[in-house]
Amino acid sequence: MRNLETLGLILGVARNDVLAYAPAQPADTDPENPPDNLVLAQLMQAKNLLAAGTVSSAGDIGEGAFVFTPRPMDKTIKGIIRPRIGRPRAF
Repeated sequence: MRNLETLGLILGVARNDVLAYAPAQPADTDPENPPDNLVLAQLMQAKNLLAAGTVSSAGDIGEGAFVFTPRPMDKTIKGIIRPRIGRPRAF
């Protein structure tokens, strides 16, 4: 990333996306020290936003059979922000 202003913009948008999707945090949560899962989700969302902004003119990334179109927030990031509640299944 060459432009720190653009990087700040992407990280800010990713932070807003994560906070909008995240469940409400307890009142005693320090905003300067967010939970690790939200920080990871922000970084992953920023990466997705950057990839979405640098796609080819056809709207895809990649060549041949290995082409994908990035989406703004995928289910992996949503799972990090809001993990599935339940107990592990064991056989």
